[in-house]
Amino acid sequence: MNQTHKIFLDDCRNPLGTADWTIVRNSNEFKDLLDKICNEMEDWIDVVSFDYELGELNWNGLGCFKVLFKRCMKYGLPMPKIIVHSGYTGVEKHFKSIADTFERRTDQKVDFKYQPRFV
Repeated sequence: MNQTHKIFLDDCRNPLGTADWTIVRNSNEFKDLLDKICNEMEDWIDVVSFDYELGELNWNGLGCFKVLFKRCMKYGLPMPKIIVHSGYTGVEKHFKSIADTFERRTDQKVDFKYQPRFV
């Protein structure tokens, strides 16, 4: 693996220090980028920072995290560092539950942080 990616999923905000981040604004952009990275298999994701509310009717950041979870399980890939920067109260426990499930199924530790003021 030659390069790593830092992905920031949020429909309207930007991370501090945007130069190092690939910013995606919705679930389709996230899934397309994940497809591209998985198909190339030359590099992998170092960190993903998730917002919960993406302004989409049927998708949110948690759904995108589930897609990432399934890809990691299917291809035996390590889970990237996960940051939940959403201010949506209580949602971090749902993200953490998925991270915990990944740890139980793979015996790999997931670096998980809740940082609602990350942006």
